[in-house]
Amino acid sequence: MAGETDQTQGQTSQTSGQVTSVPTNVPTTKPWNTYVVLVALVLVSVGVVWVLVAYQDIFKTPTDVTTVLTSWFTVVGTLCGAFFGIKAASDVSAQAQSTIQTASGQAQYTIQSANSVSQQAMGKLTPEQSSGIQSPPLQGPQPQ
Repeated sequence: MAGETDQTQGQTSQTSGQVTSVPTNVPTTKPWNTYVVLVALVLVSVGVVWVLVAYQDIFKTPTDVTTVLTSWFTVVGTLCGAFFGIKAASDVSAQAQSTIQTASGQAQYTIQSANSVSQQAMGKLTPEQSSGIQSPPLQGPQPQ
């Protein structure tokens, strides 16, 4: 179906001896665009062959045949160029999104790990030692 997507899950991150799973969701769909381009190429190719065979008595000079073949090459080149251009842009976009999600997950894990370590360190100090280290609470909206 056109609207179906599969989710690819993967990647594990290993930091400080702990293994965490960082999901990378790269949506994949059925290659309908590939099917459309292949069908279009086959239809155009069959059409050109049919025109050359059916009207062979009209195509007496090489210039006439060259004109038909030039049109065929133009259509094939346009379809292939558009398909691969869009496909390359789509692949780069999906890879960039996956990289952003992975980096975000790893950054979040690093922040949580650093907070845990700092809280453990503060727990080992006496109240007198820790009172000079703690900063007053922030005023205003908290950063996210």
